[in-house]
Amino acid sequence: MPGSVAVPHNPPPRARLRSATRLAVCAAVPWFLCLWWGTSTVPVPAALPAVLILREDVYAAPRLAWDRLVGVVVGVALTTLVLHWLPPPSTASVTSTSVAASASFLAVLACGCAGMYLMYRGGAPNQQVLITALVIYATALPGYAWARLVESAVGIAAVVLLGPLLWPPDPYRQAAAGLDAYRGELDGFLDTVASRLAGGGPPTVTVPVVEAELWRRPQTALAS
Repeated sequence: MPGSVAVPHNPPPRARLRSATRLAVCAAVPWFLCLWWGTSTVPVPAALPAVLILREDVYAAPRLAWDRLVGVVVGVALTTLVLHWLPPPSTASVTSTSVAASASFLAVLACGCAGMYLMYRGGAPNQQVLITALVIYATALPGYAWARLVESAVGIAAVVLLGPLLWPPDPYRQAAAGLDAYRGELDGFLDTVASRLAGGGPPTVTVPVVEAELWRRPQTALAS
């Protein structure tokens, strides 16, 4: 109905089940691959990309995966460089523990924030830079930075390769459903205009947001 408020579309339970199953598969496969390769005993970074990258639009995964991978690489490089000059608190003496902790944490925080906002893209900073930097700082173990980088790369590769293949969307069916909905809304809008004209009034008094969006629907569909 013209002038009504658009309600956010919630996917049906069947679609939500497919999304959950896709996420579980894309998280489990890299997890067991990393266990098999022996990168670590608990390869959590390998399972995280499935949670952070997969969306309803599975074809957006390569772009999101690239942003995440670059953020991980930059975060690893920044933290490794900072901890080379400012050792983590675990390696400092007892009397200098608090000073070393404060200096190294502030340095990692400043470098992570700088890298996050220098890699501003798509209207938002790359938060993965700071997240990776802080996680590596908190787990300052020999070889952990390299293990996290490898596990993140394996997880990202699994999401990019498996995500679009598991229950892929049907563009033709989606386009047909969108066209049917557009026809129905357009018929309703034209019926409203005809009834206004039959009553002797103007075709439209105001143009609600929904009506204005209706006329832009073909251009939006063409762009998609």
